[in-house]
Amino acid sequence: MALIGEAGTGKTLLLRMLLQNLGEAKIPAVILCPSLSPAGLMQLLLRELGVSVPQSAETAQLYTLFEQKLLELANADHELLIVVDEAQNLPVETMEQLRMLSNIELSSRKLLQILLVGQPALEGLLRDPKLGQLTQRIVVYEHLEPFTLEESLEYVRHRLVKAGREDLELSKVAGRALFEDTHGIPRLINRLMDRALLFAGAGQDDRVELSHIRQAGETLPRDTLKKPSKTYRRIHGSLLRTWRALVMAAVMSIFIYMNLNDIAGML
Repeated sequence: MALIGEAGTGKTLLLRMLLQNLGEAKIPAVILCPSLSPAGLMQLLLRELGVSVPQSAETAQLYTLFEQKLLELANADHELLIVVDEAQNLPVETMEQLRMLSNIELSSRKLLQILLVGQPALEGLLRDPKLGQLTQRIVVYEHLEPFTLEESLEYVRHRLVKAGREDLELSKVAGRALFEDTHGIPRLINRLMDRALLFAGAGQDDRVELSHIRQAGETLPRDTLKKPSKTYRRIHGSLLRTWRALVMAAVMSIFIYMNLNDIAGML
């Protein structure tokens, strides 16, 4: 599985929600520093699984240890979920090592699944001809895109309601300026609105105006409010964007809790 999105679009939040809702049968191994050699990846995975790794172990020995652990988990009715965050930093050789790990399976079931989470550069990495076999195995391929103008405003309203300030308004011109400055990226919306609310509060105003957005932008570091890559500036309808996120989470959960043989049978 692959989840790709510009920085600040919510990948980490979705990943956290996914890990919090895993059943007891699914054992996660999360790799947060993927700039590793194939051997380094294997060592880190084994440590995540509580396996003692000899200092002098070579890649072949590490692979054998991993296979033994995977079969041990399977005998206990557990399955492994390998999550690689910032996967765009993986060397091609290490990505290929992941593909080789996915070959470990029983005749009746899969023993592990892999979720690659990364920024748009991951899409380019997966186009490498050397990774053709890996790319063919990706069955869930999702993009998280920035909010549209309507979604950005709805997001702000939702956050204000959750904070108990549904009475606090955002003027129409201020809302558009907020969107233009942040390009719909949730993390940037959070930062800019946080400052704008401070200015509105300092002036005892019950509405966030354009002047508050402008003042807030001036107090942030110059490179904070920047445009996302062109790939992620496409405009989508509000309902479509919301449903895409929900469907992505649901489909990802299906592939985690059901093996591919069951899904093939359903088809």
